[in-house]
Formats: sequence, structure tokens, C-alpha cells
Amino acid sequence: MTATNRDLAAMVGAGRFRPDLLYRLEIFPIALPALAERREDIPLLAGHLVARIAERHRKPPPALADTALARLAAESWPGNVRQLANVLERAVILHAGETLGEAEIAALLATPKEEDESERLRAALLASGGDKKAAAARLGVSYRELLRRVKALDLGGFPKYRD
Repeated sequence: MTATNRDLAAMVGAGRFRPDLLYRLEIFPIALPALAERREDIPLLAGHLVARIAERHRKPPPALADTALARLAAESWPGNVRQLANVLERAVILHAGETLGEAEIAALLATPKEEDESERLRAALLASGGDKKAAAARLGVSYRELLRRVKALDLGGFPKYRD
């Protein structure tokens, strides 16, 4: 059994793959769409992966909150099932509670850029005593832009900031 994310027939046509190898591999081809194209499979797949991962780590499997499943389904998953499995493995290893929520999943999916921006926004909000208008001025952005970023990074209630 072999798997690839490349169009081998097109590569043969372009002269970048040997035709004889393609014929050997094409006994029974199965086309499997990328995970981003079958988001409806993510909740069932995530539940299965969490159970398997928890068993391997000898931990009770945490339940996945609906909000966590929604966050997982919203991701693009360029690394497909392997990327999803890696995120869930980190979640199972790091989480000690009975339920994995959206916040735990979001923290594992945050990119370094998002983390840097989140810290900058938090620092500006804390330095301004929670005053969003003063924080926006401190950051050199409009008040509306600050509100948009705070909402996008889910900073609205941690800690409570004044409008």
C-alpha cells in the first residue's frame, strides 16, 4: 500500500515520474479527499484519535466539548490527519481534566505570530488599566481595530477590560 498527495499521472505526463512505477502502483487506487474537504468527519475522527492516544498514554480519555470540535472543524489542516493527531496528542498529554474545551485546543493551534500579538495586546491593555481606547492609542491602532483584534484572539474576558 502506498499513499501520496501528488498527482502521479500528471507527473508522468510532465516527465517527473517513471511510467512503469505508476503502473505498478495503480493496481487499486483509492482517492481520499483532504481533511479540509471532509470537515464533517472531524468530530468522529477526533473522538477516535483521542481515545486511542489516551489509551497509549494510559490516561482516561477526555471528552471533547462541542466548542472544541467546532474549533477543530474550522481549521484548514494542511497536514491532514497526521496534523490533527499531533494536536490531539499534545492536548491529551497536557490536559488533566475530564473535558477538552475550545480554549485548550485554541492554545495548541495558536501560531507564534498570534501569540506575539496576543501578548502585545494584553500588555497594552494591562498598561492602560483595561482602557481599550488608551490601549489602542498606545498600540497606534484605531479603537475599532483593537476591538477586532481582541475579539479575534479571544481576549475579551481574560481579564475583564473596560470599554
